[in-house]
Amino acid sequence: MNWTMDQLIAFVSAVETGSFSAAARRLGKAQSRVSTAIAHLEADLGIELFDRSGRLPILTETGQQLYEDAKGILQQCERLQAKAGHATQGQEIALTIAIDEAVPVITFEDFFTQLANQFPDLKLTIINGSQDDIALWVDEGRADVGMMFYLNELPSRLEFTLINDFKQTLVVAKEGSDPN
Repeated sequence: MNWTMDQLIAFVSAVETGSFSAAARRLGKAQSRVSTAIAHLEADLGIELFDRSGRLPILTETGQQLYEDAKGILQQCERLQAKAGHATQGQEIALTIAIDEAVPVITFEDFFTQLANQFPDLKLTIINGSQDDIALWVDEGRADVGMMFYLNELPSRLEFTLINDFKQTLVVAKEGSDPN
């Protein structure tokens, strides 16, 4: 992985403005720098993001798929930069964690204690909801992080990491046994 943030910025700008020239104007750079950055990104990824056979570059199908990911990465970087800026300026740092209502909050008690000890100025908010609620809240920015049982379909703008496997046990009464 040798791509750079500048390459992603050039790529996203070119997609959003419709041309390398317009992207260069938006970024305050020479058109050749934007074109070169995108060419290097394509080389680093080993794929063609734009079809350059016509007068204007046309986003390829693969380019369209990667555009959403690249845009998401840039948005995450902006959020990280903003939070870092708040921390260095002594401003309160807030974190909202949405937890699946099927997961007992007590499960994370040690984690929350460590978080409070490590970041005493952190304003931590915990909210509970369904899996669909959590995905929506994170997607809309109402929650910074969501913790839930695995959901088959998440919005493509969201990323997830498996943090634990839960063992489940099915308990049933023996046939013919009297529960009383």
